[in-house]
Formats: sequence, C-alpha cells, structure tokens
Amino acid sequence: MAEEEPAVPAAGTNCTLGHIWGSTDETEVFAQAHGGELTAIFRFKQDPTKEPSSFGNRVVRYYHKSPEDEDLSALDKLLYNFPSIVAMNEQIGVAIEDVWSDVVQDLAVRARGVVVDLDHDIDRSKDKAVQWEIHHDPRLQLFLNLLLAGAPEKLTSWLFSVHKEREPDIWLQNATSSVNFEDLCGYDHLGGRGCTTKVQIRAWDPEDPATEHYVFKGLDFRIFLTHRVDEDVDMLKSLLRAMHHANNVLANMPRHPNLLPPPESVVKINWASGIEYICGCLHPYYQAGDLGQRLEINYDLGLRIELPLKQAWCLQMVDVILHTHHVALTYHMDINPWNFCIEDNDNLVLVDWEQNDASPITLAPEADGTWDVVEIQEVGVKDMKSIERIVYRKYDGEPRSNRGEGGPGIFPWNEWNVFPIWSSMCPLAVELAEVFSLGRTMWMLLRQPRREWEDIEHPDEVFVEWDHADDIPMWWRETVERCMHSDPNERPRLTGLRAIVAGWSKDCCENAEEVHMMNKMKLS
Repeated sequence: MAEEEPAVPAAGTNCTLGHIWGSTDETEVFAQAHGGELTAIFRFKQDPTKEPSSFGNRVVRYYHKSPEDEDLSALDKLLYNFPSIVAMNEQIGVAIEDVWSDVVQDLAVRARGVVVDLDHDIDRSKDKAVQWEIHHDPRLQLFLNLLLAGAPEKLTSWLFSVHKEREPDIWLQNATSSVNFEDLCGYDHLGGRGCTTKVQIRAWDPEDPATEHYVFKGLDFRIFLTHRVDEDVDMLKSLLRAMHHANNVLANMPRHPNLLPPPESVVKINWASGIEYICGCLHPYYQAGDLGQRLEINYDLGLRIELPLKQAWCLQMVDVILHTHHVALTYHMDINPWNFCIEDNDNLVLVDWEQNDASPITLAPEADGTWDVVEIQEVGVKDMKSIERIVYRKYDGEPRSNRGEGGPGIFPWNEWNVFPIWSSMCPLAVELAEVFSLGRTMWMLLRQPRREWEDIEHPDEVFVEWDHADDIPMWWRETVERCMHSDPNERPRLTGLRAIVAGWSKDCCENAEEVHMMNKMKLS
C-alpha cells in the first residue's frame, strides 16, 4: 500500500534571516532562514575552483577572517571584502530573499539533511539570478550515528520503536508526548553551549496556526554541521549527555514554583526501519527573557528596578536554592542572573541544570578546582545542633581531571569539578559555595552595575562596590557582602539567609514610590 503524501506546511513568500554561523574548519558558513512555517539552512562554501570574487568565497573568507590572499591587489581586496560584518549579514539576507520563493517550491528542501548552496558572481549584472542548489548532505547519517553514541547508557536510540529493550532514563519515562523534529520551525538561537533555539510546532492546519513558542534544547543537524566530526565528536556527545543529565536532575527533583519543570515533550527524528532517534526536548519559552537581560535593558534606559521587586526576586532565588539543597538534596553549580528566566507575572525560574560548568563571575572562589575539603570540625553547639567548620587546603599535587571526554570550558573548575565530590562527602561545602553565588547574583541585581563581564576569568576579578545604589538599605548590603565572604565558614547558611531576606520586605514601602517617580522622570 502506497504511503500518503505528507502535508506540506505553508512556507510564505517572505523570509526572515536568523542565525549565521561558521564551521570549525573555516571552510563553510551557514545561515538559517524561516518564512511561514518552513525553516531552511543555506550554505556558503570555500571553493578554490571559483574566482575569489564569488559570493561564497567572500563570505567564508570574511566570516572566518582568514589571511588575505597575497596575490590580490589592494583594489581587489577592497572589492572582495565587506565593509563590516553587518554589511555581510545584510547581503546574505538579500541573497536568500532573492531565491526564497523559488526554493520553497521545491519539495526536496523539506527533506532531512538538506542544505541549500548559494553563490553568485560579484558582478550581479552578468547574471541577475543568485545560483542555488539543494544539497543532500552526507553527514546526516553521521549525525544520526552520533545520536546513538551520545545517548546515556540506559537509553536505547529506538525508545519509541518496537525494539525497546531497556528502561529509558526517568525524564523519558515521565514525558507525556513526543514531537518530530521536522515539525519544529526554528527561529532564534538563544545562545549557550549547543543548540538552544526558540521554536514553534508547525501548524499543519492553515485554519489553526501555531502560536505558542518553546525552547528546543538538544543537538540538531545545524549544530552538527558546525563541527568536524573526526575532531569534535567527543564534544558533541557531551552535549547530548549534558541534556539527558539536566533533564534527569529536574525529573528527580520535587516541584517548586521557581524551578524549571522537567520537559514533557521529547523531540525525535524518524528514520528507516521504524527507528526514532532522540535529539532533544522542549522547554517553556519565557517571553520576558532572563534577569541578566533585564538588568542590561534597565541600565541602558537608566532605570532602577523598584525595591519591592528586588526583594521578591532575591527571596525567590534563595527559596529555590534552599529547596535544591535541603529538599532535593542536589545543587545547581551555575547560579547567575542569566540562568533566572522571568515569567509574565515576574516570577523567576531557575534553568540550566547540566551541573558541568559555572560562570567565572559568580562561582565561589574555593570551588575553582584548586581547593580541597580536608576536614570538617565541630566547633560548638547552637540550638541543640553542632556547629561545623570546614577546613580547606590548596591542592598542589599532580594534574587531575574528572571532566569527561568532550566536557565544556577551559577553566580549572571544568577540569576538576568539586561539586559532585563535595556534594557526596561534605554537602555543607557545596551549600556555602552556592551561598556565595547567590550573594554575587543578588549584588548584581541590587547594585545594577554595567560591566564588561566577558573579560572576567575568575570570581576574584570582580570588584564589588555600591556606587549609585543609595536606594539599597545598609543591612541588605551587609547581608549580600557576608554571602560573598572570602572564608566560606563566615557565610550564612541557606535557612538563615532565607529568614533574613524575607525580613527585607519591611524596607520596601517608601522606596517603591520614590523609585517609581525617578524612573518616570527619566522616561519623560
């Protein structure tokens, strides 16, 4: 019996240019575009058989900023390059727009593993049409093989097929739905390691268009094309392992209003013989962005966030970390403003639970991979409970690593991650490390500084001050500074910190009206 022709989603006559990225071997540049409910990947290749003036060669050379050809004259170099990266992106967008209406009419563009090669001569008058060709990239099968190899030990790649032989991980057991990757329409790459993309599920019924956005997290063919399989396979596998690990952490944690829920939808790729490869999952998309973005926007506008909201957010941050340590009995590791998403009701949600990397801005200094916990001393009793003091020692032995093949980062804490070790042998050490991260994050919220954060390589490089923060009560500042004390034993425990931050609410009434009027004057 012949299979029915699949429904074809509307492509739209117009398209929007999305993410542009280059391959690690610096021979290709890719651009993703979407229009209607079709997403396509376009490619520009380095081609020595063509003139240096060809669009593909120019894009690849300029994007990767490879050494310029010594044989080119100064005029040629000026002619063959772009005035700026913005100008290059604009010309890429124009080239894609020129061919979009023709490309979308070719049903082959909707197949898996397809890229559209683009090129044209620098003298557009010779041939008005941009040259395009649909290419079935042979790397697709390597990508599918990677999805097999990168899956956790308990997970079979054919989870949804008749060949289900072993029990899947808990997040997969709890998932209530599955989505075909081909049914996702990708929009914006949201940053971070791997593939974190704003998507919609295609509306196959024109009368019932898709409206809800999600975040796809996992590994897609777009990210795979970026890397050399022979050199980067361990890193790509680690992305998959990290995705499964984060989802299992969430699935094992009791629910909390400030905690990202475990994903309910598994994203899979259908293939021959009934095999369905798991490549990712869907998380909620938070339209209001994250706390880091909010701080940047408010700084640019010269606006102070009102004190009641700051107090509420600080309390929510402490609440979810208290829940993480004392109820779920785990840790986060990467507490920072960019990992707190904001719901429409201004509720914070803590995301990114891979537990394999940390921001150098907010990481506790003693957790940088160069210190060990050597002893836990009982130094007294308070309220019928023993008071413990942790003794740390600087490590001076042979190089050590628990990173795992292909793990993230270039810092000492990536090479030697103390969090899983301390979590097992001394949970208090992990709690105090995360109190520091909370303190640094609360300082960034309360102070609202503008910094070149990307230059920070260690938490000790961050200078904490309270300039232009006269609206912050002194005892709030003292609490935050105590959280960041250089001696972890001098930091408050999470239970006590929660009580202190809850008490800040009494300081908010007068300040709220004052900040509101100040912001109103700046916007007028």
